Amino acid sequence: MRRPVWRLAWFTALCFFALGLGFGSALGLLVSADAWRFLSDVGQAFGTLSALLSAVALLGVWSSIRLQTRQAEVAKFEAVRGIRGQLIQFAFDEPELLSLWGFDPTDGEENMREAAYLSMIFSFWKMAYAVGAMTDLELVTAGPVIFRSTRTRAWWADARGTYLADTASPEVAMFARMMDAQYQLARIRHRPTGDEGA
Repeated sequence: MRRPVWRLAWFTALCFFALGLGFGSALGLLVSADAWRFLSDVGQAFGTLSALLSAVALLGVWSSIRLQTRQAEVAKFEAVRGIRGQLIQFAFDEPELLSLWGFDPTDGEENMREAAYLSMIFSFWKMAYAVGAMTDLELVTAGPVIFRSTRTRAWWADARGTYLADTASPEVAMFARMMDAQYQLARIRHRPTGDEGA
């Protein structure tokens, strides 16, 4: 059975079109090689730009994740500090409960309250410094003021080991070192006259 003539004509035309397209492309490459090289350079330039944009986008994602992690840490720290503050505040009304927090009941109720309040102050300062709400200058300025009190120095002498051992973050460790330096300076500054020769 013979194939229809129109099918053969279409097939022949398609073959000639494909051959013409191939020859035309080859001729275009030969005739305008400079143009093709220019387009290649443009493509490579866009590829480099795309890589840079991708790197910037990845940096942005990383910064966003780090910021969110930091915010989550701050929120967690604030929640824990808030609960601790509420529990100590409750103990202010029942001074005998302050001994459960490690405050010495033999010091008397007033001294236990003062020690608990100092604990809350230093805990707040530590959190504020850790999140950047308190600067180095503010901390250095506040140190000499609070350590003027003999009882504050005595409280820090007992609590300093706990603060210096806290390495939850570089900021927390730096806070403890800075406060301890202020404490040591205050000890020298307020040393009784009779101890100068010691």
